[in-house]
Parts: sequence; structure tokens; C-alpha cells
Amino acid sequence: MRLYKQSDITGIVVESLDYKLIELKYIPILETLYYSPGANFLESVDTINLELVRCSINSKCEVTNKARYEASGQLVLTVEHKGKAVWIVFKDGKLKIYPK
Repeated sequence: MRLYKQSDITGIVVESLDYKLIELKYIPILETLYYSPGANFLESVDTINLELVRCSINSKCEVTNKARYEASGQLVLTVEHKGKAVWIVFKDGKLKIYPK
């Protein structure tokens, strides 16, 4: 699976929905040959890693957490954090998004 670089993702917004769920909104770089179907959810003892998948338009990429599209152009993922730290994993690094 291909992942996005940090510079390819903008507009990251994280909102707490309740005591166990967060909503992640993001905007991937506009490309004609690739799209983001969502993220792969990788859980360890104390962290949750979200790999934002970059998929060719000629492929169907399976992900564990499918994104939904909003009219604003943002992609939205709902994540159960289970009280753990949540990180976005990029091709070139990581970004902690919860807790702030």
C-alpha cells in the first residue's frame, strides 16, 4: 500500500465525538491518478496508528477504515480511540492527533 507524505495532506481537523470516538477530517492533495479510500487501523498496546492510504484510480484498495466524502471536499474517518494515543502515519513520518 502506498501512503501519503505529510505535505500531501492538509486541513487536518480532529473532533472528539464522545468519550471513545474521534472524527478525523483531512484533505489529500488533488491528483488525477490517485485517491484516498481511507486508512488502515493498526493498534498496539498503547497507540493506534492510522495509515492514510494513497490508491491508484485503476485499483481498488481495501482499507480497515473507509473514509466518507463531504461536500466540502474533506474526507472523514471515525475512529474509536479506546483511550490510546492516535497517530497518523505518513510515508515520511508520524503526527500525533489525539490527545493533543
